[in-house]
Amino acid sequence: MEKNIDILSKTEENSNILSAAEKDDSLSETEDIKYLFKKLVKKYHNTDLELIECETKEKQKIRGATGSKVIQKVDLLIKYYPELEDDLKSLDKFIICKKHYNQIIRNDNFIDKLQKNLKFLNLMNDNYKKITNQLKESEQQRLFYINLVKELETKNNQLIVENNQLKEIINFNLNNQQICIKYIKEIAQKERKNLYNDLISLIDNQERFNFATESCRFRVQIRKINFVNPNNNDFQSFNGEWTLSEEIKKFSELAQLKRIEFIQKILIEKNLTKTWHPIPIITEEANFQKSENALTKKEILAIINSLIPYLNDLDRLKFKNLSNLSHNN
Repeated sequence: MEKNIDILSKTEENSNILSAAEKDDSLSETEDIKYLFKKLVKKYHNTDLELIECETKEKQKIRGATGSKVIQKVDLLIKYYPELEDDLKSLDKFIICKKHYNQIIRNDNFIDKLQKNLKFLNLMNDNYKKITNQLKESEQQRLFYINLVKELETKNNQLIVENNQLKEIINFNLNNQQICIKYIKEIAQKERKNLYNDLISLIDNQERFNFATESCRFRVQIRKINFVNPNNNDFQSFNGEWTLSEEIKKFSELAQLKRIEFIQKILIEKNLTKTWHPIPIITEEANFQKSENALTKKEILAIINSLIPYLNDLDRLKFKNLSNLSHNN
């Protein structure tokens, strides 16, 4: 069975293979029968679509162009060779030489090569379009900045002219003290009037700061942070970054005690060694004051001296001349 199929396929293929002499007997090669790819050889010479030269020997195997494989390949080649689109309708009037059959029809290497070249060309075209568009945008920006520079130069020249005119007027008029005082008063009055107009404009502009809207926003913000919650004893800033110290909550009481202590120590006892710290506002300041790092040298010495009487005689000798020691020791 397989041998019969091979014989039939060879027979069909041989029906499209004619010798040059047989073709000449039936049709004229120059008028009625033409090589299908011969006209493309010269047109696409030295390009990515280049074809090999058509073989026109007197005795060679010539294949017809009406086979299914030929039609399939020609249909694929139309996108690369548009000229073949018209020839596809009359393939019975064309023949294919041996070289072109081997190059194009026999395998897919030539088609694969064309497809790769096409992808590369499309990529190059896309890059070219992108670069072209970028250059156009750059050129537009360049022209915009050139016009902007010219406009600024024109304004600058106008300001220079006006400034020189003002200098001449000032140099001429300031020679007289009374004229100078007059101009100063006029300038001050204009500036005060402009400031007054700006303030009135801000006050009259109800849309800029709407009292009702801002009041609602403020109340919402107060509720969110529980600022008016009587059960909330931790008073924090709106952003939650700082917390009020317990000392600042008792400010009046602490301030009164500190005043009494100051009068007792400084005015009555004449004790000038007492160190006074401000009432801390936030918890961080309060914690720092309670730490050892915040103690001064006098405070540290006073604490140590208060503890020395509780030491034995041998240990007391270590703290002799304590007042001469540095804070770091």
